[in-house]
Amino acid sequence: MPIQKEIWLDHFVQDLFPDNSFLSKSFNADEFVRAGKVVHIPGSGAEIKASVGPIARPKVASEKVDQEVQFSLSEFYTDPIYIPNADKYELSYDKRATVLSAARGALDDIIATEILKSWFKPGETEGFPVKTMTRQAVRIAQLNFNSCDIPQENRYLLLDSIAYDQLLSDLTEAQTNAFLASADAAKGIIGNIYGFDVMLRSKVLKDISAVAWHKDYVCRAIGNYDMFVQENDPHYYADVLSFLVRAGGTHMSHDFLGTYIFSKDTTPNT
Repeated sequence: MPIQKEIWLDHFVQDLFPDNSFLSKSFNADEFVRAGKVVHIPGSGAEIKASVGPIARPKVASEKVDQEVQFSLSEFYTDPIYIPNADKYELSYDKRATVLSAARGALDDIIATEILKSWFKPGETEGFPVKTMTRQAVRIAQLNFNSCDIPQENRYLLLDSIAYDQLLSDLTEAQTNAFLASADAAKGIIGNIYGFDVMLRSKVLKDISAVAWHKDYVCRAIGNYDMFVQENDPHYYADVLSFLVRAGGTHMSHDFLGTYIFSKDTTPNT
């Protein structure tokens, strides 16, 4: 029987970005996707200043110019996978899940990495070089956010595996207990420190051991999901399928507020 694209595609989309992914801790710009290729988010405009009286009249009105956010979605795709006896797979959730896990795994990593690159730009984003991740380094990021009036809630810290081990080693026993007690596995949160919900990834970005952000200052968008099928392919004696996803992200503020980079300090010890 013909392969049921809806069955496979629905299953694929369902688990592509699980709720505990750090990508979900950002502004969801899906509704602003245009034609599946471009994201256009209307801006809130320049800051409006308030003053205390007395009022000198007449006042001169100034135009409020919107600062729009716009970026293009990139295409992420899988290598083709051949499926023998596809009808058996689409009738069995477990078998179908096994086939799709390879495709999802390939896409998840590259999409997450590319969106991280769009959120954090070394040289433009505020940063702090660290040889070893310590609680003091996290406090400096907290001070940066506080001084910029970044909201206290929905602050996140993503650590690579080495930085996570270093941070835990720097905590006192009481701090470690408090950190672990604040974990929320269902949301991908492994702890909280200095107001940051902490998440873990084996690697963050090249030469960067950790990043911090506020949920409303970065965004991600997922465009169209496409599935391509060649049934009864004579070269493979099977059905061949592949997936393509349009996705992307950007920083919501033109001055990179609400983000922070912990770059790897590679200078030799003296």
